Amino acid sequence: PPSQHKKGLVWPDGRVRSNWNAHVTSVGRLSSSGPNLQNIGNRKGQGRLKTIFAAPTGRMLIGADLDQAHLRIIANYWKIPMLLEAFVEGKDPHNTLAHATFGKAFEDATGWGVEGFDLSRKPTGGRAKSMRDVAKTLRYASIYGANPTTVWQVITSTETDDAELPYLKMSIREVRHMHQTWLETEPEWAEQWKRMMKLYEQRGHIDEPVFGRRSGSLSDGKLNEVVNYPILAAESSLMRVAEHRVMEAFPFGFAGPGTGMIHQCHDSITVEVPEAMAEKAAKTLEECMTINPPNWNIPVTAEGDYGRTLKDV
Repeated sequence: PPSQHKKGLVWPDGRVRSNWNAHVTSVGRLSSSGPNLQNIGNRKGQGRLKTIFAAPTGRMLIGADLDQAHLRIIANYWKIPMLLEAFVEGKDPHNTLAHATFGKAFEDATGWGVEGFDLSRKPTGGRAKSMRDVAKTLRYASIYGANPTTVWQVITSTETDDAELPYLKMSIREVRHMHQTWLETEPEWAEQWKRMMKLYEQRGHIDEPVFGRRSGSLSDGKLNEVVNYPILAAESSLMRVAEHRVMEAFPFGFAGPGTGMIHQCHDSITVEVPEAMAEKAAKTLEECMTINPPNWNIPVTAEGDYGRTLKDV
């Protein structure tokens, strides 16, 4: 019986089953345990662990995740002009921030390949990739009101996929300069933080912009929690929409036992399908996870792939 299966034990049919917890997080994200399949990332060697979870013979896994979900939600909700422009014009938002921060040094850096500098294309390596990566880390560490010291701590401790710490030696002075340049380039962030704090003080709660779910007390008005809640909660709501669409397109057991949606982790979904339909099914999954809520300027899109293991997708 299921009650006899201990944490991490493979069931007699060769599958691993996680327990979904009845109580979700404050922003509405799901959580799991026994084992916690949502806590297996790509970094710190965990990517290799994902290869353990593989489709059986004759089956493939298809997977997709939301493209830069937080930034797309913020662009729609907080109306950040530079973000909106980047997504509308097909530019990479981390490239635009790196360019605003480093200027011509970013254009002339190695890593752009024979085609040269292009704000819409990610650099493949070299100095340009390092500049983009540090700009990306800076933005994600800063967008919820963190101070430069906290941002410096995040940047200097952020690992790459190969477990390296490329920004370990960055000084707090360098990070403070980058942080200030970012705020000067995109002043709308600080303006929106002030607006959110004022709204919270007036109402005592914040509504997320997809389903309108209300927050709780949010640590009695702590800045990073007040501005963080509507974005993470909106991501969770978008994933609920995506999950229902996916389950309609790929009902559980639609092509035999085990087929259908088998894994959901934050902004990604994995489905098991017959091998012959993998490529077409990956496109269908992308369509299911592309969502355009009413009155949003840009849609939340998804990128799908297929492969044998969870690591592949």
